Amino acid sequence: MKKPAVFAVVIMLLFTACKRYSKYEGVAFTEKEPRDWENPEMFGQNKEAPHATLISFNDEATALFAAKSKSPNYLSLDGIWKFNLVRSPDERPFWFFKDNYDIRDWDDIEVPSNWEMKGYDVPIYVNITFPHKNDPPYIQHDYNPVGSYKRNFKIPAEWKNKEVFLHFGGVASAFYVWV
Repeated sequence: MKKPAVFAVVIMLLFTACKRYSKYEGVAFTEKEPRDWENPEMFGQNKEAPHATLISFNDEATALFAAKSKSPNYLSLDGIWKFNLVRSPDERPFWFFKDNYDIRDWDDIEVPSNWEMKGYDVPIYVNITFPHKNDPPYIQHDYNPVGSYKRNFKIPAEWKNKEVFLHFGGVASAFYVWV
């Protein structure tokens, strides 16, 4: 996800403090109005203020000469993720963040990547007509692809009681994250 992709909603993970989502059993999903992606006042929620990407190291020498991936305080989530693409936000899987949601039929996709360049949907080039009509703040509901991503990972035990940040280096458009 370091390379730009057209995302209406990218849904993944959040971090260890989350409770299990059993309270959603049998609950019908209802969309709030206006939808976040059609709300001109929505710029973000529950996120850190913008700042430089910082990775802590155990000592100054390592910080000066090592790549961020060499820090014991860095965990790359690059790799193979489960992936589902639908044509519109209304078709997205609402509860897939739950532990028992069946994603066996989902495809595998490399992250970071651009789903259009992996054969999903069609690339949008700047020298051709944009495929979405211009009607701010509204989006097309018949064609506005949404990719959902899911991956399991473990936080290192050494990180207990440390501040942990989830960094996305190239998400385009809007996204939600569940951990």
